[in-house]
Amino acid sequence: MYRMACDRNNCTVWIESGAHPGYKPAVGEPIDEAIIDLTMTRGQGPVNNHRFAEEIGYQLGRGGFDAYTVERLGKLALSDSSEVRSQACRWLWMYGHDETAAGLREKANNSLALAGCKCQEGRGGVVCE
Repeated sequence: MYRMACDRNNCTVWIESGAHPGYKPAVGEPIDEAIIDLTMTRGQGPVNNHRFAEEIGYQLGRGGFDAYTVERLGKLALSDSSEVRSQACRWLWMYGHDETAAGLREKANNSLALAGCKCQEGRGGVVCE
């Protein structure tokens, strides 16, 4: 179990992806990597797909962990429920159009293609199926 001290507002990380009773982080694993694992991997028990899908976007942009995040998004895009898959594809599309890291763009675009994600940018933002 992870515990942390916090001296600012909103420092609790919600885990909407289900229970992860057997999860054991690697020795020395950074807390951000563990949070990505727990929030972007479907756990056991009942999971509200809508809340799980929403939560994905809250965990993006953890400094230095974008490649790991793209890897996890690729797995969700391949194997999860349609709502979670759609959200994972949407974020992969965003990473695939990011101007900052060519290697990351390539990895995201490869994951999009592998998962068969079809995304379009429109007035309401990016929509994927």
